[in-house]
Amino acid sequence: MVAVIVTALAFIVQAGALVAIYLLSRRLADNVNSLMAESRRFVGPLESITGDLKAASDDLAAVTKSAREQVHRAEEALNETVGEARKTVMRPLRQWSAVARGVAEGVRTFFGKTRPPVPREDYRYPTA
Repeated sequence: MVAVIVTALAFIVQAGALVAIYLLSRRLADNVNSLMAESRRFVGPLESITGDLKAASDDLAAVTKSAREQVHRAEEALNETVGEARKTVMRPLRQWSAVARGVAEGVRTFFGKTRPPVPREDYRYPTA
């Protein structure tokens, strides 16, 4: 008889534990469901923000590419302008330098002063 009572008490304790586990799992399921509903509220705005960030990123990439191309074109234009300025300024300077050298040599020759000839490799730039 004692064994039957102990078995019955064990059965009742197990049933109580199972009911407690069931109630805890229901409460946990309710909490998870409420968190899921709350997270679904945030999905819409997050998708919108993600789309906006993607569009901003694409725009920034396009602006960066355009700026790089413009800098490259400006650099080419500057190099071309500098080259033309050198041609425009240096050619007349060289010509006037040659004229001045010729006049100086003429004056020296006229007054009889001769100067020793300068070897050809000492010339760095052509005079005309």
